[in-house]
Amino acid sequence: MNILYFLNRNVRAAIFIAAGVAGLGAAGLIGWVTAPIS
Repeated sequence: MNILYFLNRNVRAAIFIAAGVAGLGAAGLIGWVTAPIS
């Protein structure tokens, strides 16, 4: 039970980190593409 909780917490942390990195990457890419236009 404790191991399952630990793994579940790690999975949620990994998903959260991956989502944050993807969000920052997308925002940076959009900013890099639209900066020369504006």
